[in-house]
Amino acid sequence: MLNYICSGNGNIIVNFDGENICIDSDHVNHKMVTEALAAGDEEQLRALIDIPTAIKKYGAGDIEVDGDTVRYRGKPVYGYLVDRILEQMRLGYGYQPMCSFLENMHDNPSPESVEQLYPFLENNGLVLTDDGCFLAYKYVYNNGDEGKYRPSWKNPDGSYNDTSPGTVVRMSRSDVCYDPEQACAAGLHVGTPDYVGNGGDAIMLVKVNPKHAVSVPDEHAHGKLRCCEYYNVKVVELIKNEDNDYAYQYGLTNVGSDGYSDSKYAELYQTASHW
Repeated sequence: MLNYICSGNGNIIVNFDGENICIDSDHVNHKMVTEALAAGDEEQLRALIDIPTAIKKYGAGDIEVDGDTVRYRGKPVYGYLVDRILEQMRLGYGYQPMCSFLENMHDNPSPESVEQLYPFLENNGLVLTDDGCFLAYKYVYNNGDEGKYRPSWKNPDGSYNDTSPGTVVRMSRSDVCYDPEQACAAGLHVGTPDYVGNGGDAIMLVKVNPKHAVSVPDEHAHGKLRCCEYYNVKVVELIKNEDNDYAYQYGLTNVGSDGYSDSKYAELYQTASHW
């Protein structure tokens, strides 16, 4: 039997084993706590109150919480992303893609890119996928054959990479310019609809594992970053509103809410090396 009282300000007092425990209205699991109370689920309630245990349980042991410090594989995790995960938990939204993103991101060997990447994506409305990657855009050119596309740049031997749907484009990480203050430099560029909207013959939706992000610009207004690998998902048509602005400027991109899922594109991932 659960023994508790709810106050008018949203705080909940629960008595476990003779001890009163307060779940205040800002608790990251507050919404799920109220649901567990309504269901009379004491086991679930105990788990939800213990935030470190809840996070560690999802992270399969890779995520550890010691006081106010969160560590992933023994290393402190950048505070902003951790705060956003906790906030999504508190609001009752799904936070699993963010945890998967954290796992992928910490395979990135560039500490500065690790710290800058998530704020860049959030500020530019580039959305996450279920498996912890992110979606971005590239403008591409017709390659002479129907359904075949290429980028604007040539390889050193004069050839073009195939950027058709279902292909992976990669280059050596060491050949990508790291300097975040350089807007135009060597690397595989991906970005926002504003970045790609006025170039090429078509716009390609691409998927990028955060471990392949190399140079995240200090100035987010450029709307692009450099990476060393991306996966071409499909050609898209981006819709503008009556003010000639892209929909993402008022929320997430129109592509990010079009039913994208791992299962929908599972057959395409078979050509990729790391998904």
